Amino acid sequence: RALRASRCFIRLGQPGGLQQLAAEWFAAGLQPIGPQTQNLPASNLAALKRRTVVVSDIDDAPELEDPELGTTETMRRLGTKSLVATPMIAFDRSIGVLGLHRATAGPWSEGEVALIESVARELALAINSARLLDENRQRLLEQTALLRAAQVVTSELELDAVLQRLVDEVARLLGCAAADCYLLDRMLRCAAVHGLEPELVGFEFSSDQGLAGQAIRQRAPALSDDYAQLPDSVPHPAYRGYASAIVAPMMWSDQIPGVLGVGTHDPDRTLTSSDAELLEAFATLASLALRNAESFEERSRQARIQRAFYDIASLLALPISQAETLRAVARAAAEALGGSSSALLMPREEAFDLVAGHGLPNEVAAQVRQAAAEGAEPLATCSRNRTVITASALAEDDRFDTEWREAAASAGYGSLLAVPVQAPEGRNGLVIVFFEDARFSDYDLELARNLAGTARGALERSELYESERRARGLAQQLARTGTLLATELDPAAVLDEIVAQAPALLGADAAVVRLLEDDELVVSAVGGELPEGLLESRSPATGWAAADAIQTTGYSLQPEFD
Repeated sequence: RALRASRCFIRLGQPGGLQQLAAEWFAAGLQPIGPQTQNLPASNLAALKRRTVVVSDIDDAPELEDPELGTTETMRRLGTKSLVATPMIAFDRSIGVLGLHRATAGPWSEGEVALIESVARELALAINSARLLDENRQRLLEQTALLRAAQVVTSELELDAVLQRLVDEVARLLGCAAADCYLLDRMLRCAAVHGLEPELVGFEFSSDQGLAGQAIRQRAPALSDDYAQLPDSVPHPAYRGYASAIVAPMMWSDQIPGVLGVGTHDPDRTLTSSDAELLEAFATLASLALRNAESFEERSRQARIQRAFYDIASLLALPISQAETLRAVARAAAEALGGSSSALLMPREEAFDLVAGHGLPNEVAAQVRQAAAEGAEPLATCSRNRTVITASALAEDDRFDTEWREAAASAGYGSLLAVPVQAPEGRNGLVIVFFEDARFSDYDLELARNLAGTARGALERSELYESERRARGLAQQLARTGTLLATELDPAAVLDEIVAQAPALLGADAAVVRLLEDDELVVSAVGGELPEGLLESRSPATGWAAADAIQTTGYSLQPEFD
């Protein structure tokens, strides 16, 4: 108003960059500059040459005719006839342009121009100071938010909880709708998401693709303000439609265990290099939190393994019967390895018997029993080669029969571990542990080998126990039989007592006593399942196995006879 101007505006930005209209005043009857901000030739010239441009009449201003500056037609549409445009410079840094327009042509006095330049200098200093204050305030807010986020993520020790906290806090920190965390192990595997489909967790892609691959290669944040045009984006539909994104590597001791990424659908929320720096700082803290969680998980796993070793040893150390030992081995395998159920197979000729189980559903037990009876693969290979078999994705593992996989899947089992166990007879048995879902590590294999060794010792002890029990029972039976026979004086009664006691003593079905008369054997007593009609029947002493027994005065064993 003091300079009788019809329009006054402040445009921020440097030459060649984005020009934004920060403030504007215009007289009644005129229209705002609006989207024509970039096409003001006098302002563009003042910014480019870093000097004041004074135009008394736009129709007589050849310096404005450069097409790279814009067109005077733009100013005519805005109702401008004369103008002054002066750059705003603070500490030799261009801030923007202050422009004044008049609706009538005419000269601008030196005093008016000096006033405009003075105001421009004051504006430049004020805007520069305000920006510094804003930057300091923003940095303080960011540092406060970063500190809070660091406290939050480092307060967790469980790995899954830490990963989820990471993406939740980084999304809040940068004000983004979506965030994700990928762990690097040859491939990039999604470990946690915020604002994305939960089904994305577990998705893998090559570590050289997308912004993540770029961030890993340059070991620094990768920023894209036009994510839709990224030529090598992540091959998953969940990432479509994003306008801007940043991915930063999580670095620990010169290694990159994973990456953190944020993205936004809103085209007005353009992620900047300042956001990238903030994400990089958070990623550094995140790598520390991740390392702490992994260390805690490793110590927890070692503690669980040590406890499992102790449990196995305690469970299998007692001298118990063979049946109880078999059940204990199956139970120890499931509990120590963290499985849902287990099956213990012991060798029988060329196949196996399902001798014990722990928490085993009937339909799975039926399939295992059938496969064991047939000596099917890969059970036979596992037993023969004494190798541990792991199946992390049982439903897709074609080493196992379809019926077995379907039965396991219907019971909710997604993986299994088969461990060879050496039986006292020499041939290996197997313990199969079923899991709902598991990714096996070296610790699991070490624990499985320990289980196999401890189980072997337990089975050997139980075999010794059973042998001792049988020997003790046999000795007691012989003592009772000897006592009975020693007190009996009737020969016929003695023979009857012999055929009555012998089947029970040897676990047989029947017994017969033949006495030698001349060259014949005469059946003198029968017991058990033999018919009474055999009494007094005669047979040559040279036949059957009796001839060997008579000639050697020992015993003759016939595994099969007709």
